[in-house]
Amino acid sequence: MRILTILSLKLLFFSFCAFAIEENQQDLIGTWIINHDTEEVNYSFIEYEKSGDKCEISFSLVNSLEVDMYWNKWELIDGVIHSTLHNTTTFMEFAFHIQDKVLKLNHSELFVDMLIPKGEYSTEYHYKNHQAKPGQVCNVVKKFFKNKSKIES
Repeated sequence: MRILTILSLKLLFFSFCAFAIEENQQDLIGTWIINHDTEEVNYSFIEYEKSGDKCEISFSLVNSLEVDMYWNKWELIDGVIHSTLHNTTTFMEFAFHIQDKVLKLNHSELFVDMLIPKGEYSTEYHYKNHQAKPGQVCNVVKKFFKNKSKIES
């Protein structure tokens, strides 16, 4: 009986955490910055739109400047951000699926652990760019792809 009570309390706790994150979903909307490696120029701008679009421009400067763009569709389900690749400048497959478990979300910070694809990842820290205008990242990405996904081609 004690084990059943403990399991019930754990389930209740995790359900509450997922519910709290779902309640903060509005905080996810906007532009976020990730500094992937503090030793190098390696960062991304990611914008989540209410429409379900998620756009990313990633910059990496090691020996030369590399710029990658991603256009995803996203939704938040049970505390996990599900992103499906809509278009990209990389060699990733279209409709590739990513899952990020939200550890913390508020109006200025987002911490996620990548669940899919599986691998040895560290927790990602995103901070919100409150000066960014809505559409600033997604407009650039969508214009680059001429507002059409390769999936729809």
